Amino acid sequence: MKVFAVTFLCIQLVTCSKILALFPYVGKSHHDVYAPYLKKLAARGHDVVVVSHFPQEQPVSNITDISIKGSVPIASTYVLTFKEVESEASVSNSMSLSYFAEIHCTSILQLAKIRELVNERFDLVITELFITDCLLGLINILRTPFIYFSLRVLMPWANDRFGNPDNPSYIPKVFQPYSDKMDFLERLLNAVSTIVDKWIVYPLLIDLPGRHTAEKHLGIQLPPLADIAKRGSLILVNSHFSLTKARPLVPAVVEVGGIHIDKPAKKLPQVVQRN
Repeated sequence: MKVFAVTFLCIQLVTCSKILALFPYVGKSHHDVYAPYLKKLAARGHDVVVVSHFPQEQPVSNITDISIKGSVPIASTYVLTFKEVESEASVSNSMSLSYFAEIHCTSILQLAKIRELVNERFDLVITELFITDCLLGLINILRTPFIYFSLRVLMPWANDRFGNPDNPSYIPKVFQPYSDKMDFLERLLNAVSTIVDKWIVYPLLIDLPGRHTAEKHLGIQLPPLADIAKRGSLILVNSHFSLTKARPLVPAVVEVGGIHIDKPAKKLPQVVQRN
């Protein structure tokens, strides 16, 4: 009996999962961060179904691509980058994000191959935390545990999902050029910008239209996307305190800066080593 129990436990430990990876944003820089992570999961035996604009150029064992390449019309002419967003004024910044959110949601959720995913069963969903929360409608139907992957320091509305501190008096908002040592005016502007994003931009320009788009294409009624978002179990953040300053993080928010660097480090030049 003991031998059977031990054998059963070992089988459970090596059981691989079927994972759905939802990465709908068209930015290649986003994909380049996530791709090595997904390949590592596949290399460990997990069956990974990847929805993205960048299918594998060569087949990879245990990875099944659902390509949405070309589905977002604006992708062929313009892609929103962090550098460009940071250079914009706060209002313009918010409008750009909401516009891109709507374009992505409408273009991707109307695809039959995306809607058909509701008929499959997954053990875990991994999705990007950026501007495409409309895909949370699909996750809500699947009733599957899910985690987030964030390309950079968390968006203002993401902190509330895990009760993560985001005091604007000393924590600069993403896209703001401030350090952790702000003067009074910088703190004021940082606070106003954070409040506007959390109370106006996300609920009115991303959550509400995203939910309506998801309901239209998935054919169901959904709760506010912010409510679904709080069911996430973990956020992996591509950041590191050495570059983005020290920030208070709850256990469910984990910095994994450099996770995409999967090649062995090269030796430093001799000149640098001597110095």
